Amino acid sequence: MMDRLERRLLICWTILMVATVGSFQTTGLPNTHLALIAVLLITFSKVLLVIFVFMEVRCAPLGLKLPLVAWAIVVPLGLSAVWFTGQG
Repeated sequence: MMDRLERRLLICWTILMVATVGSFQTTGLPNTHLALIAVLLITFSKVLLVIFVFMEVRCAPLGLKLPLVAWAIVVPLGLSAVWFTGQG
């Protein structure tokens, strides 16, 4: 019988694998802007899962959680802004 930690890790790993397959499915999208947004959303969702589940930041002080979550929000927004303004 699995304990709670093993179950949490297995669920997280399964979600990460499904998200990885979903990332590959975006290659079939006709619009490159839509594909970019989809890949960034999937990628940074996976980043947050790794941060909170595997790095166990969910139990960390708020002073550590906030910068990590902010980073996972600001970076894809910045990448999107660079892409959409034609600077990339």
